[in-house]
Amino acid sequence: MKVKPSKWFYLLGIALLVAGLIISVIFAINSTLTAMRTGERVQLPGQSTLHLKKKGVYDIVYTVANTGKSVGDASPYKNLNYTLTAADGQTVSVTGQGQPVPVFTVKQTGTYTLRAVYPEGKGAQVTAVILPMTNTQSTG
Repeated sequence: MKVKPSKWFYLLGIALLVAGLIISVIFAINSTLTAMRTGERVQLPGQSTLHLKKKGVYDIVYTVANTGKSVGDASPYKNLNYTLTAADGQTVSVTGQGQPVPVFTVKQTGTYTLRAVYPEGKGAQVTAVILPMTNTQSTG
């Protein structure tokens, strides 16, 4: 004799799957918004001192100054040239220049100087947030 599960069990399974997906999306959005609020803010173009507390990969995310949300179109900032220098004078490579999200990797925690300039000397200004990616390593 074969026992067939009730249709309510199928509906319960689908409901649990949907609820799990919704909770995952809410968690991802909340994590991103928290990171955007806690990341170091810098004005570009310009020079800023960064206090990086984790080793690893960081993103430079362009944001709308009054809302803190990332900009939809990063093309006005594609000509920004970045120089990142550690306190000991070592230069850190910033990759993805001209891309929507420039990236850099630090091997040591500490104080860094970020300099962003337009080759033409003038260009659009923007507020950026320096965000550690999720795979960065805390000190300790």
